Amino acid sequence: MHRTLTFIEKQFEMKIPGKIKNDEIDEAFIEKLNNINTKIGSLLINFKLKKALRELVDFGRDGNVYLNDKAPWHLIKEDKDAAGHVFNLCAQAAYALAILLAPFIPGTAKKILSFLNVKKTLKELTWDSINEEALPEGQKIRKPKPLFQKLDTNELQEKLKELKAQKEKGEKRKMISYDQFKELDIRIALVEKVEKVPKADKLFKLSIDVGSEKRTLAASLAEYYKPEELVGKKIVFLANLEPKKLRGILSQGMLLAAVEGDAVSVLTPDKDVAPGAKIE
Repeated sequence: MHRTLTFIEKQFEMKIPGKIKNDEIDEAFIEKLNNINTKIGSLLINFKLKKALRELVDFGRDGNVYLNDKAPWHLIKEDKDAAGHVFNLCAQAAYALAILLAPFIPGTAKKILSFLNVKKTLKELTWDSINEEALPEGQKIRKPKPLFQKLDTNELQEKLKELKAQKEKGEKRKMISYDQFKELDIRIALVEKVEKVPKADKLFKLSIDVGSEKRTLAASLAEYYKPEELVGKKIVFLANLEPKKLRGILSQGMLLAAVEGDAVSVLTPDKDVAPGAKIE
């Protein structure tokens, strides 16, 4: 697309060149151009978005193949009208791509239409306008620019390093004092009952004995444990966390568990200790 518009800018005074008689290669490409809207439209109506996008990419490749086969940069030395004919059809293909890409990348579609100096907005343009005559001969285009910025591999690697460093920095936890740690009331509790929570696939309601009282905890363990695996288990929980309602359950503390990737393991004491025992 950029090659086409650059050649039109430099060799045809920034105006869409005229056409001459089609040859077999032209006819084959024109058939694809005139039918691409119907093909993509049918796929989108049937919610086949990925296939529609692949077809658009293939159409873009077809345009490049057509341009390379006709090689208008060589043709222009002997027959400028024939070269102009090729660039005309490629410009029509660029217009088609702009309209059809709008549902996927509207910003890029607008850029293409801007380069082609199409006055109507995307909302005003219809898919039926896609054909080999969409852009009139003599229409002045605007100075083209690359649609996408070329990625510099070294620059990309540096950006990735920066992001990694930022992530590692963010993962470093702030140190707390011993006095701050002492404020945490971490205790042992006995799980007496486990219930599934309606309309909450991941949540369990745990009824626990903490020695001096009974409490309720909400814990996202349904993906990792069956209720019977938790009943009768001694767990470790944060007892002085401010109570909070989760899906209608007043959670009076927080169960502690080890998390590594997708694996979750509830913390338990390695010896039989009484409910309510404090962890120090």
